[in-house]
Amino acid sequence: GFTLIELLIAVFLFGLIAISFLPLFLNSYKNIRRSGERTEAVYRLQKKIETNQYTDPEAEQLNLVFQGKQIKIDINKFTVEMEYDDNQKTAIFLFEADLTEP
Repeated sequence: GFTLIELLIAVFLFGLIAISFLPLFLNSYKNIRRSGERTEAVYRLQKKIETNQYTDPEAEQLNLVFQGKQIKIDINKFTVEMEYDDNQKTAIFLFEADLTEP
């Protein structure tokens, strides 16, 4: 059998190992919770885009290079932003070609 001292040392070592892993589990839980909140925020942003609840467009020009030729496309950029989890922000940008004649 084991003596009392051996059992106390085993319990102490087990506790020491368990305490050393505690910050890992706490940080993992915090990151999982934060990721879940961000995922929910992105879902709400996608819903806003689908229901046309976004900002007025910003006119921009997109420059593409295709087979050595530069192509300039006028676009409208829409932005939807949302805060989550203590002032963290996430945003989705939506682009559409500006087909109006200049």
